[in-house]
Amino acid sequence: MMNNKESFIWWSEARRARDLLVPIYATKAEIKKDEEGYWLNVWWKCGTIAPLTCNEFIQAQEGEI
Repeated sequence: MMNNKESFIWWSEARRARDLLVPIYATKAEIKKDEEGYWLNVWWKCGTIAPLTCNEFIQAQEGEI
């Protein structure tokens, strides 16, 4: 379990987060599902591929990434 991974209860919430990130901050983001809910695997423009963290999600919402 990854404690800092941003999880969403609803698929539609994950989709809104994906729409916030792509194409401004990331080239691609896939919605995944596990026992904690829905989460995003993000292809960042810097070349890193990783799960969206809580901090990254907050920064994207505030336009700070």
